[in-house]
Formats: sequence, structure tokens, C-alpha cells
Amino acid sequence: MFYSRTGGSFASLKNKTMEYRLTNSNLGGIKAEDLYNYSEKRSANIFTRFFAWCSQQEDNRFLWLGITLFGQIGAVLPITVWVILYLGNNSLLLWIIALVVNVPSLILNLGAAHTKYTLPVFFFALLTEAVIILYCVTLFLMS
Repeated sequence: MFYSRTGGSFASLKNKTMEYRLTNSNLGGIKAEDLYNYSEKRSANIFTRFFAWCSQQEDNRFLWLGITLFGQIGAVLPITVWVILYLGNNSLLLWIIALVVNVPSLILNLGAAHTKYTLPVFFFALLTEAVIILYCVTLFLMS
């Protein structure tokens, strides 16, 4: 049997150390119960929170219908088309993108789809139109 410098065997020293650690369950600010009952809380990412918010907007469906028809198709789309016509060299590709991106938004709203479907399409169309406007303004300023 092997003995340590203090005169006791390694097995008895190991048992004493294990016994000490098991009785002192709060070492270094961590409790033993916390280690065994550990579970990670999943934080929702931005897309999950956005789609949850879209589902909660079902009570305001007619508001979003009005914003889509009058705000997006009645105001933002003509502004985008004007910018394409005068600042973007009347590019056919930009015309097609600007007009096609608004069709799903119009169809979903006229079809009375739920807001969890219509709002992401609406915001995607607004983002696309904003990118087109920025591109045309940049193209105009660069030339």
C-alpha cells in the first residue's frame, strides 16, 4: 500500500477529500444543486420575436390593411417609381423589382390573410423599396 508524506494512505486521503467536498456543497459560490438542476433558458432571436409580434397584431388587421394599401401602394410605390424614373436612369430591372415586390403584399391583404403572413411580406416590400431608392440616389450622385 502506498503512503503519503503525512503518513496516511492515498485511499484514506482521497476518501477524506471526497467526504469534505460532498458535505460542503457551496464551494466557490456554486451550489451542488445548481449543477444538477442546470437548464439553459432559450432566448428568442429577433425573427422569433418579430413573428410573435406579427401574430399578436391580428386585432389591428384593418389598420395594417389601410397602411398597406394607402401607405405602401398609394404613397411609397409612386415615390419609388418616380425615383427610378428620374434618378435611376429609368432602369427596367428596377421597375420590375419595385412592381413585383408589392404584388404579394396586395394579394395577401385583399385575400384577408392573417397578419403573421401579411406583415413580413409588407416589411420586406418596404425594405426592398428603401434599398431601391438608396441605390437610385447613389447612382444619381455618382454620375
